[in-house]
Amino acid sequence: MGKTKFNLNGLDVCEKNPQWFNNATFFDYYYRLKELAINQFEWINLPPTCDARFLELILFEFGYALFYQDHLNKGFFTSQCTLEGPLNMYRVPIRRRAYDVTRFTQQCDDQDSVIVWNNYLRQPTALSIQLFAERLTNIQRAIDVNINGQKTPLLLYGTEAQQKTLKVVYDKYDGNYPVIFGDKHLQENSISCIKTDVPERYPQLMIAKNMIWNEALTFLGIDNANIDKKERLITDEVESNEELLRAQRFTMLNARKDACKWINELFADELEAEVDVRYRQYGGGENPWQNTQQNSEQFANPSPESKNESD
Repeated sequence: MGKTKFNLNGLDVCEKNPQWFNNATFFDYYYRLKELAINQFEWINLPPTCDARFLELILFEFGYALFYQDHLNKGFFTSQCTLEGPLNMYRVPIRRRAYDVTRFTQQCDDQDSVIVWNNYLRQPTALSIQLFAERLTNIQRAIDVNINGQKTPLLLYGTEAQQKTLKVVYDKYDGNYPVIFGDKHLQENSISCIKTDVPERYPQLMIAKNMIWNEALTFLGIDNANIDKKERLITDEVESNEELLRAQRFTMLNARKDACKWINELFADELEAEVDVRYRQYGGGENPWQNTQQNSEQFANPSPESKNESD
């Protein structure tokens, strides 16, 4: 990575090199897809001591988390855990230990905790998202190189002693300098140039990248339009895509629904309301906030301040 010159509100302004762009492009795609992944599901009526965002983050990274009741204060929490034996007949660990970054630990079992699985294979989502990010990075960097080849379709060459001069000349050319100045020695020791005539491949690469991006969205159960298809989609194609989206959503939703069922059965007397989960919707009039009991009470009984603001 290039030497950092200064930092502008989190923006790393430095001398870039190809490896910097490779790493930055990968993490950009990885974080964008990860953000979509951990926002897939909306947890309803989770106890206020539980963090839905942290729960989804743990499921994404490790494939399982633990919902348990604290032995001392009887509060409910969701955290990371280690799975211990023995296993029951369905290969579910009977003993499990909850822990967090504060070094708190608690030994639990199947009578005072519920394992929340990310999917029926009990695998994290992180690996798949990493693969999609790698593929998107490879194509995007190929696009960058191809477009740069259109911008600078030439190869400079000279003697070994001229390498520093060659780099300065190219940096100015690549940096959109309107004028490149040189002294008389530049003419005496001429620098030659060869046109590379790089073909325009980025339109086809953009189509390939969009296909990988749409595949990633489909994997996450997010509806995506096939904008690269010139003709209109027929009804059968639309219905087939919707069926695939529903199937992808349920691969992870079913495991969470099972966890809700076990939580509600195990802690029926302690929970204020039944815990539930659903796939998050952003259209069709759905509220952007969680439809929890707390939110329902808030909007049913607004505070005096909010009444005055509405007036």
